[in-house]
Amino acid sequence: MAIIDAKFSKDNKETFPVAIVAVGALLVGSIGWDKKVGEEITRGDGLGYFAYGGSTVIGVFPDELGVEWDEDLTAASLVSMEVLVKAAEKLGKVSSKQV
Repeated sequence: MAIIDAKFSKDNKETFPVAIVAVGALLVGSIGWDKKVGEEITRGDGLGYFAYGGSTVIGVFPDELGVEWDEDLTAASLVSMEVLVKAAEKLGKVSSKQV
């Protein structure tokens, strides 16, 4: 994990702490569950699976920044869909009132 002092405006010299957490997953991109909470299972039943994929990076931002994520990301997160993100691609913005 790394904590960086990030500036979100060229005009404002104020910095905000942002945590960057790198998560390395060897050949596992996600975990899927076949059963619902409370559903009965017996010996030999399938319970879930590991889906092929890669690693990820998690960014943790302070509340006062008012981060607004792009609509495609929020829509995909509601249905647990993985989203391909390329380096330097825009993911959202911070509230202009805060920075």
